[in-house]
Amino acid sequence: MADCRNEGLILSSTAADNDSLAGHYIGGIVGYAHNASLSECRSRAGYADGYTYKQEDRDKLRGRYVGGIVGYGEQSVLYDCETEANGYVLGSEYVGGIIGALNQSDTQTALLSENGTRTTVNASYVIGNSYVGGIIGENKGGSTIKNCVNTGVAAGYNAYIGGICGANENKAAIINCASYVSDTNNAIYRRVTDWGAVGSYAGGLTGYNSGTITFSDKDNAVTNRSVAGIVVGRHYVGGLVGYNDTDGTIDINYTLIGGRVAATGDCVGGLVGLNASTELLEKKLTIKPSSVQGRYYVGGAIGANVVNPTDDITVDGLTVNNSLGTITAEAYCGGLIGYQRTYTAENLGGKRFWEALSDDLLPGIRTGNNVRVRQRHRGITTPSPSRQRTTAA
Repeated sequence: MADCRNEGLILSSTAADNDSLAGHYIGGIVGYAHNASLSECRSRAGYADGYTYKQEDRDKLRGRYVGGIVGYGEQSVLYDCETEANGYVLGSEYVGGIIGALNQSDTQTALLSENGTRTTVNASYVIGNSYVGGIIGENKGGSTIKNCVNTGVAAGYNAYIGGICGANENKAAIINCASYVSDTNNAIYRRVTDWGAVGSYAGGLTGYNSGTITFSDKDNAVTNRSVAGIVVGRHYVGGLVGYNDTDGTIDINYTLIGGRVAATGDCVGGLVGLNASTELLEKKLTIKPSSVQGRYYVGGAIGANVVNPTDDITVDGLTVNNSLGTITAEAYCGGLIGYQRTYTAENLGGKRFWEALSDDLLPGIRTGNNVRVRQRHRGITTPSPSRQRTTAA
């Protein structure tokens, strides 16, 4: 299928039903694609009627697996497809500017350019409740999205919102992708907050990451490795990733420039809201946020860094240059890291990591305003019971 175009608003007529197909698979070009190939398809949904989303239109956010080009793809590939400016992709769950969600075999590339020099681009507004991404709502199952750029706005009311994908799950990969959303006059910030679309797990690239994010020097399709603009959310909000889980890998040299990271809750960072992966701490990244703001656990690079290292780690590759910006919080606020601690399996007390976070590892969330503030004036060194250390140099 090639060179298809849509400018009409595509909506589900009913909410998704777990017991039937009602409300599933809504796409600007194709609702459900199985073993399909689409190339150079374009969508600007709602443009023909001059549609503009408003807060009172939230009841239009219906449907599961909603995409600007394809709602749901199984063993399918999209080449050089785009959604254009002033269009809208509206759904409830698994909502993506290009595709809602994928089911791919291991290591299969799903979104890519035909000749290695073009990109898959979203420039539309993508609005939903959960798993909302500028390119794809959820990336999982070994699928790879490559050479994708988001210049549109991805906004969500509940959880998992990202400029490229809402969630990048285990074994999935984001390669050579970037998000450029300019908000020089705060118009996007005001619009999104007026909508009330400030969900948790929000990031400039992905809201949640337990997969791989990489950038290759050998590919010239996306040359500007930056994430610029605005990220708004509640808890776990980051300029690049909202929540980087223990298996999350970020192997890139990104520069985050001019970004505003604004949250009403906890774990907010210019780079990552909450980081649980030791691998990230050994990378070299430059963060230049215009402002980072939240309640507790707020940092210029990482809001809360909660890791289980097997050896001592020295953090010397993260650079925060916010000479013209501000980092603000009620407690646990740092120019580099807001809250740093290590833990062992014994500290989890038999709980899963995410369960222990709010119960034991992040005390401010559980105890409200009754928090203890400890200052570190020269670097950060926090020994764990196993005597491993994380040192910021």
